[in-house]
Amino acid sequence: MKYLFETEAKNYEDFASGRVLYNRKGATAFPVRLGSEIVQRCLAHIRRVGRHGPFTLYDPCCGGAYLLTTIALLHGKEFALLMASDIDGEMLELARDNLSLLTLSGMERRIAQINDDLRLYGKDSHREALASAERIKELVKRLCHLTVRCWQADILKPGILEAVPPGTVDIVITDVPYGSIASWSQEVQDPISVMLGNLRPVLSDQAVVALVTPNRQRFRTEGYSKLEGFRIGKRAVVLLARND
Repeated sequence: MKYLFETEAKNYEDFASGRVLYNRKGATAFPVRLGSEIVQRCLAHIRRVGRHGPFTLYDPCCGGAYLLTTIALLHGKEFALLMASDIDGEMLELARDNLSLLTLSGMERRIAQINDDLRLYGKDSHREALASAERIKELVKRLCHLTVRCWQADILKPGILEAVPPGTVDIVITDVPYGSIASWSQEVQDPISVMLGNLRPVLSDQAVVALVTPNRQRFRTEGYSKLEGFRIGKRAVVLLARND
């Protein structure tokens, strides 16, 4: 896979899970460079059909919202609304903590926590985390326009319209459950196609859906057309457009 936008291998250590962004056992992170590449490809496709932002971005399998938080820190100016949902209540607690870092008050709380750890333990890792937090805070200062919503929902069940108005989501990006750490809420033969079907009514015209799946996982895409796809490591990424 060739990077089209993230052509330089930048240092994203400030975003390391557990350094400033929150983490807990069972949570998954996501390669920051890859997440940035995916969202920029989505933005390129949606602009190609004449749509202009700011847009609404939704992750229906957000877990601890690491992917959504890093995307917002890097590309938040492109969005007016970020939405995150997941079936796992414990993971949603982590998601809310991470998404709180997109506000100055949330960053101030996190900086205070790191300062407390530094006073108690005096470790170099805490000094490095504090420096990272101050740099991230500068990114957050540019996100005062951003609205964030986070709620519990099972994307495999009907009823998403109760939380999301029809035709309002411009971009969906989600790293689907793989089964080793995170898993789907129920046994369904083709859970990705069920999710796509449930998402379709809330998508805006020319919306783009980016799915990250394990390599060789097959699923149906009725109601969508494929924009592009690529593989990187053990992951496959496919970008879909909603058909009218």
